[in-house]
Amino acid sequence: MKMRLPIVIGLVLLLPGVVVQAQGDRCGTMLYDQYMLSQYPQLAAIRKQARIEIRENPKIPSFQKLSTTVITIPVVVHIVYNTSLQNISDAQIQSQIAVLNNDYRKLNADTTLIPMPWRTVAGDVGIEFCLAKKDPAGNDTNGITRTSTIVTQFNYDNQVKKTSTKGQDAWDPTKYLNLWVCNLGTSLYGFAQFPSDFGTSPSTDGVVINYTAFGTSGAAKAPSNKGRTATHEIAHWLDLYHIWGDDGGGCTEDDFINDTPNQASAHYGCTLTYPYTDACSPTAPGIMFMNYMDYGDDQCLVMFTKDQATRMINTLNTTRSAILNTTICSGPSSVPDDGYQSRSVFSVYPNPANGVITLSSMDPVKELAVYNVIGESVFYFSPGQYQAQPIDVDLSDKPAGVYFVKILTSKGYSSQKVIVER
Repeated sequence: MKMRLPIVIGLVLLLPGVVVQAQGDRCGTMLYDQYMLSQYPQLAAIRKQARIEIRENPKIPSFQKLSTTVITIPVVVHIVYNTSLQNISDAQIQSQIAVLNNDYRKLNADTTLIPMPWRTVAGDVGIEFCLAKKDPAGNDTNGITRTSTIVTQFNYDNQVKKTSTKGQDAWDPTKYLNLWVCNLGTSLYGFAQFPSDFGTSPSTDGVVINYTAFGTSGAAKAPSNKGRTATHEIAHWLDLYHIWGDDGGGCTEDDFINDTPNQASAHYGCTLTYPYTDACSPTAPGIMFMNYMDYGDDQCLVMFTKDQATRMINTLNTTRSAILNTTICSGPSSVPDDGYQSRSVFSVYPNPANGVITLSSMDPVKELAVYNVIGESVFYFSPGQYQAQPIDVDLSDKPAGVYFVKILTSKGYSSQKVIVER
């Protein structure tokens, strides 16, 4: 984000109760960063050291992924609402989880918009998200809290993150990614807390999203109705910077990622066409304006790079490693758990698929279901008796993404992941 009038903004942020919005800026993370520095001056030294480590130690691609396993991050969504419209539906929340799971696995159907030169660097982050199954007390939960508030509009001052200021307290940030959804006004979509702030202020760790920029249905409004605000802000939470380096239009700073071109400033809307060049990348292929860490409309942000993916995975293996130890979402959390141990062996092929998949089981199948990432059944087959093999399942009319095939045999329930590509 380009910093406009930084001195004035920095002073205003110190005033309690003042709503600050940067006209036209979709992300408030860097302004929130200024606010945190005003509240915790000791963060300046921490940030400086973090920058030194990024520059001198692991500037991509000298980073090496510390894990090749897909990582599942448990999410709790705190809805803090003043009106019924702000009290968004479970379906709108689930649509956001589905977008995250597609975007962070490079399974989003709009990867077709990536210009050819950038397709070789587009990356699968290897992260999936689930709504938490257990709350901090160990009770069953759907991963959603709802809090009515008298506050008509929140800003960067963390009030939405505290029950004492008419918001909602965070759940244990070492076990959950806390997402707060509230009214942030008309020009701000969201903001995130960088991992370097965790030791100083763990109770405010997480991401805040405007209720009109969360998910793909309900109260979500164009141009922020494709779920990409959460994709962008969670990447900040995982230590990615804006692709242009927030240097006010210069070419001296970048995002510390080698496979993203240097870029002068943020870009908005969906009007740019490839190749688009600027002062920092004056020749083709130009800038990567379709990257999730730029400011285009949701429908035109479609990719992370491989090195961005590596940075985020390394963050999870270092500064945010505590969340890896949680068992709140073990296995594919969206698939209904019927209490049976998975014992029957079966295969699904082809996988990935773009049409019909074939299921082959060592044991006759009595029941078969396919679920999407938010737990909705998209296919069900129950012949009433154990069925011989193989069984064909037509997923050609389903969107690209991750699905779970679950079967019942005489040995119990078993499930397998399948990927549908387009």
